[in-house]
Amino acid sequence: MAQHRQLPQLINNGPDFFASICDWTGADKPKGTRGVSYRNIAESGNANAQHQPYVVTENMFDKGAGTLGWSVRTPDFKYVLYDKGRYREQLYDMRRDRGETRNLAVEKAYAETLSQHRRMLEEWMQQYGVKSSRADVPYVPRQK
Repeated sequence: MAQHRQLPQLINNGPDFFASICDWTGADKPKGTRGVSYRNIAESGNANAQHQPYVVTENMFDKGAGTLGWSVRTPDFKYVLYDKGRYREQLYDMRRDRGETRNLAVEKAYAETLSQHRRMLEEWMQQYGVKSSRADVPYVPRQK
């Protein structure tokens, strides 16, 4: 195993950890669970080993108001979407703006990057059956 090395692959802590434990123990991953095993990456220490092109995390904020949020993390960007609110979409360049101070979602120069990340989140939501609470309003904004 590669010890004390930082590797660039995108890992989704809980789901990928669970999938990896199943892989290490030889247990079948329960049907419907999320996550991709990182056993090969951990054992080889190979910074170039393929893992997954993006990870998605989901959160619920404001227990009373029940605001839902998702983020899509790719090697270069982080896309954030909330189910409601004025600034419900955010896009950050994680190589140049680690402090997430400049929301690129409102800049025309990043329209294609925004579209790509919207598609990733929509794909993930379809894969895991995430449905909008309002049938007439999808969570992920439609492309213009």
